[in-house]
Amino acid sequence: MLGVREDGDEVNDEKKSILFDGHIYKLHGDLNHNERKQNYFAFDKSDHALLVCTDEASRGLDFKSVHWIV
Repeated sequence: MLGVREDGDEVNDEKKSILFDGHIYKLHGDLNHNERKQNYFAFDKSDHALLVCTDEASRGLDFKSVHWIV
């Protein structure tokens, strides 16, 4: 979880293609409901992915399998 939303938005397309085969998702308050929902379920379905989020996650998120939280 990052302290500021801007850090999560700095993941560019080149990094996405290298890291996690492009499976990098973000959750923050400036996304509309549909974008947050789409990213949430895409992350939850993925076998390996990275989720970058702000305090949006403080409300509690329930994923089937998470191996690391930093």
